[in-house]
Amino acid sequence: MTIKAHEEEGAAIMSDEHAVQPVPPTVMMAQLLDGFLLSQALFVLADAGVATILDQEGPQTIATLAERTGSDVDVLARLIRSVTPYGVFRTEGGKVAVTELGATLSESHPRSMHGIAVGGMHLHYRAVGELRHTLRTGQSAASKYFGKPYFDHVATDPSLAALFGRAMAVFARTLRAGTFDDYQLPSGELIVDLGGGDGTVLTELLRSD
Repeated sequence: MTIKAHEEEGAAIMSDEHAVQPVPPTVMMAQLLDGFLLSQALFVLADAGVATILDQEGPQTIATLAERTGSDVDVLARLIRSVTPYGVFRTEGGKVAVTELGATLSESHPRSMHGIAVGGMHLHYRAVGELRHTLRTGQSAASKYFGKPYFDHVATDPSLAALFGRAMAVFARTLRAGTFDDYQLPSGELIVDLGGGDGTVLTELLRSD
């Protein structure tokens, strides 16, 4: 199913805001199978900075967003339309606005998921295409795709290592927020976070204590 067909199907299902329509199993399965299209569209839009611009500056026209992000106008319009039925964007007249959900892809959002989105695109997405190889052989998909274990591959490129650290920091501040609520540190004078990346988890721990 193409992005355009996926977009039109989503719009049709959500056309009646006041009635909950049962979704046939075949339609639900089609949506699940097309999940990679949705995630890739979100990755690309986040990486381009669309949500960040809209979150910081308010509604913009597609033409303005395309110019600001160095994007093709028609492709950008289609990508935005493809994720709009999922509540990521909304239209206001002839402009596009970001929703509360979509704003989490903004770099300036207090609980931004931008790092995870961009990290997913550059660190995981293509390697997962080798998952069938993993099923058949037991070898990790990353090792098949990159030619070496995942963390060895990340370590070879400082930009990838920095991106991985950023994604993990976002994960700790958002999806794992509150992990240390009511946690009491044991007695002692030294705290060590082995393999702690940029120290985000340790910072959260000390802040909660």
